[in-house]
Amino acid sequence: MQQASPQPYENLLFSDYPEKNGSKVNALAWENVTSEEAKKQIVDQIDEKIQPKVDEKTADQNSLVRDALRKATRKSIEKLVDKTIDELSKNIDNMITQTK
Repeated sequence: MQQASPQPYENLLFSDYPEKNGSKVNALAWENVTSEEAKKQIVDQIDEKIQPKVDEKTADQNSLVRDALRKATRKSIEKLVDKTIDELSKNIDNMITQTK
C-alpha cells in the first residue's frame, strides 16, 4: 500500500480504508467462507452436478419417489457441507493455535 498511487480510483483513496493486520483479514475471510450464503452456493453447485445422475437412476420411478429422493439428496448435501465446514473450522483453529 505504501507504493500505491496517491491518485483516487473511482473517487476512492487508499487512506479511506483502515489498516488491516493478518488476524483481521483471516477472520474476515473465514467469516465470508463460512457464511450461510457461501454454504448455500456450495450446496447448489454440488446439487447441480448430482441431480442429473439421481434423475437418471430414478427415471423408472414415479414422480413422488423422484421428488422425495431429490429432497433427501439435497438435505444430505446440506448436512455434509455443514459438517465439513465445521470440521475445517476446527482444524484451522487448531493450526492457528499451534503456530502461535
